[in-house]
Amino acid sequence: MRRIGVLLAALILAVLSAPPAVAIEPPTIDPAVVPPDEMGPDQPTEQRRVCSAPTVFPNSNFADKPWPNDYLRLADAQKFATGAGVTVAVIDTGVNGSPRVPAEPGGDFVDKAGNGMSDWINTVSRAHVERGVRGRFTQANHGKPHMLKKMARGDWIVFYSPKTDYPEGEPLQAFTAIGQVVDDEPYQAAISPDFQPWRRNVDFLDCAETPIRPLIAELEFIEDPARWGYKFRSGVFKISDRDLDVIRSAMTSTPDRGATVSP
Repeated sequence: MRRIGVLLAALILAVLSAPPAVAIEPPTIDPAVVPPDEMGPDQPTEQRRVCSAPTVFPNSNFADKPWPNDYLRLADAQKFATGAGVTVAVIDTGVNGSPRVPAEPGGDFVDKAGNGMSDWINTVSRAHVERGVRGRFTQANHGKPHMLKKMARGDWIVFYSPKTDYPEGEPLQAFTAIGQVVDDEPYQAAISPDFQPWRRNVDFLDCAETPIRPLIAELEFIEDPARWGYKFRSGVFKISDRDLDVIRSAMTSTPDRGATVSP
C-alpha cells in the first residue's frame, strides 16, 4: 500500500508540474491563391435541348398512387410530416413547371442574368394581340398547342406584330404587348365546331406599342441586323432575360406604365 501511495503522489506531482500547452499559430492564408467564391460550373454551359413538356396520358386516374409510393412507404412517412408548404431548392439540368411540379424563378447557369424560367417572343398581328389582351389569353402558331406546352407559369411573353392584321393588314413591325403566363397548361377554346384553338391565360402589363427598329442593335436574339426579321418566321421562340429587360423597359418607360392591366 505504501508503494501505491508513493506512485500516486509522484504521478499527481508530475501532472501538476507539467508546463502549460503551447498554442499553435494558425497558418496564414494568402488571398491571392484562394479560388474565386462563385457559384456555378467552372466551364461555360449552353442549352442544347428544350425541356420536355409535362403531359397527361388518356384515361389517367390521379387517385391511383404510383408504385414507388408503396415501395418507399410514403404513407408511413407522411404520418410524421407531409412536406406541405415547404419550398425545396432543386438543382437540375432543366425543368418545365407543371401542376405537379410548380417551379418558381431561381438561378440559371446558362444565362447568368436569367432566373431559370423562360422568356418568349410570340409573333402575332396587332388585331389578334388586342383580342388576346381583352380576353387575357394568348394563342400561338394558329392555335396549335405544341409551343404553349413548353411555357410554364411565370414565363414572360413579348408580342411582336409584323402587321396590323392577318393576313391582309398594313406593315407594323412593333412590339404590341407584354404579359406573364398565369396558368399551368394549355386549354382549348370552343370558337366554332371547326376551330377550337389552344390557349394560355396571361396577365398583361400596361405598355406602349414600341417599334422594333430602334432596338435592333440591342437585342441579342437578332444575330444579323441586315436580316433581323428572319427569327420571327418561327412564330414563337425563346429570348434571354436581358432581351426581355430591353423590350420591357422600352414598352413601359413612362412612369404610369408597367402595372398589370388584366382584370
